[in-house]
Amino acid sequence: MTPPQAKPEADSYRRVVRAFNEVAGALAAESDSLEGDDLDRFMHLIAAKICELVDVRRCSLYLRDERSELFRGQVGHAGRDIDAKVKRLVAGVPADRFTQEILRTRKPVLLRSALRDPRPIHSTMRAWSIKAMLGVPMVLGDEVIGLIFLDNEDRPHRFSEEHQEIAAAFANLAADAIRQAQLTARLRANQSTLESQNAILKRAAVVEERLAELVLEQANLGRIAQAVAELTERPCFLHDARRAPIGAGTPESVPQHASLLEPRFRGSAEVEASLEMGRKKGKRAHLAGPFPALGLNRRFLIAPIAARGECWGHLVLVEQGTGFGALDMLVARRAATIVALEISAEARAASAHWDASSSLVSELLRRGQDLEALQRRAECVGTDLTAPHVLVQLAPRRAEGAGPPSARDLVEALADLDGGRTPLATGTAEGPILMVALDQTLPPREAVAQIRDAIRAACDRLLPEGAVVAGLSTVCREPGDYAEAFEEVHSLIGAIDELAADGANVAMGIDELGAGRILMLGVNEPSGRRYIEDVIGPLLDPEDSRAADLLTTLEAYLDCSRSIRRCAERLELHDNTIRYRLGRIEELLGLEITTDGEAQLSVQMALVLVRLRGASADA
Repeated sequence: MTPPQAKPEADSYRRVVRAFNEVAGALAAESDSLEGDDLDRFMHLIAAKICELVDVRRCSLYLRDERSELFRGQVGHAGRDIDAKVKRLVAGVPADRFTQEILRTRKPVLLRSALRDPRPIHSTMRAWSIKAMLGVPMVLGDEVIGLIFLDNEDRPHRFSEEHQEIAAAFANLAADAIRQAQLTARLRANQSTLESQNAILKRAAVVEERLAELVLEQANLGRIAQAVAELTERPCFLHDARRAPIGAGTPESVPQHASLLEPRFRGSAEVEASLEMGRKKGKRAHLAGPFPALGLNRRFLIAPIAARGECWGHLVLVEQGTGFGALDMLVARRAATIVALEISAEARAASAHWDASSSLVSELLRRGQDLEALQRRAECVGTDLTAPHVLVQLAPRRAEGAGPPSARDLVEALADLDGGRTPLATGTAEGPILMVALDQTLPPREAVAQIRDAIRAACDRLLPEGAVVAGLSTVCREPGDYAEAFEEVHSLIGAIDELAADGANVAMGIDELGAGRILMLGVNEPSGRRYIEDVIGPLLDPEDSRAADLLTTLEAYLDCSRSIRRCAERLELHDNTIRYRLGRIEELLGLEITTDGEAQLSVQMALVLVRLRGASADA
């Protein structure tokens, strides 16, 4: 027979069991999807049930932080939402003697008058308008994993012995349920992390495969940048060591964005400080920005393009949609390595090409070389020695004493010549020598003038103080022409430097001297032959039967004091025939011999040399 006093106690424990069954049922129902927010809802249910059991209106639940050993607020239960305020609270500090006693005894501790009792922190009691409070430990095994604080808000409440026992029993059951929920949530988080990591690994494998394909395909920098943009779904920019753009890619349906390393942002203290921080830390990739003051409201992922300790430039990704993650870091670093290898290979190839080109030009300037071997070497560097070229030599002005630009600087400055006609160059003790192809869509004299203007502009840009003289040779059409052209342009350089006014860069072609080149540069058999070829060469073609008629007409026209009528009488031809022939001669020679006195003098000097060589039309 049950003693009468045992019945209320049994009823109390039945209430505790029923309440806990509801909690356990909720835990079982949510175990398949238990995460952070679900865990909060579960603890809310515990707080609500314990309030019902002890007949109070407010409860706050704290869990132990394993790193600090303090108890941090998790959830609160009241007539309104107090979670945010509870989450800011911490219990268990040394000054909190109330909590310290709960932890020491591992039993409920009652504050009958919260403001008069010396154990709690009174400022907290006043802030929460607490009159009386019951603190209950959540004991699991031999450790306290949490605390529950119960009060009736701003109203006093009498916590009976039965209330304390019920609260302690329920708290201990709840401790086990919370630990179980935490373990479940942790397992689910780990599972989610594993799934996320597996997804990243799968995408990483795709990335590695795609980047490997680019290496095997020897893709250019533009294709690499576009592939990175598609793999990350973010705009990608490539910059060289001087921050000049060398490649860019943008995913489909993504608007255009600015790169952090664009010239307009250079010099910004914020940008430079961010880049310097990344360099100092030696990171393979780092985040920078945003920089609202510059209108850059997104973050940037910057990876240095480096190989063998040398930085060739940077790869920049722009944050788009979601924030940067581990995969973005992986792609940026791997792509930067591939770009570094590509640039390094290009640099080695360019260096080898430069050495081969420089050696070719040096050999062409020497007499007695194997011309067929030179032609084969020229083909290896993509040059046809039978195509028309001019030699350009640069030297310092004697009055100025400053050195000319380097051969490499000049070649780079002339990179924008029409048709991609990259000059070949070599350096000498006196200055660089360039070998530049003519634009064959233009008449030869116009093509030479175009190169002259480009050389003068390049010198003015590289040496604006005006300390260089540049000479252009006559047109070279055969491998054997270059040695003679070099001697001519060397003489031209000396003449220009002696006669030209100081204080400006000077560029001039031999053909601009007209007949004066015979006087200024002197004449010998090779130079005389080249002069004849340059001025009236098309009229001396033995395979053109009409060339002799044109040469005869030209000689007669000049001998008759440039009179068409008298020339026609001498040759017994109609006036219109003479006019036609003169038009044809002007077209072939590129000289206006009927109106330009300088052109007439040049032609007359050439005809004198022809007669001296015994090659006149009469002969």
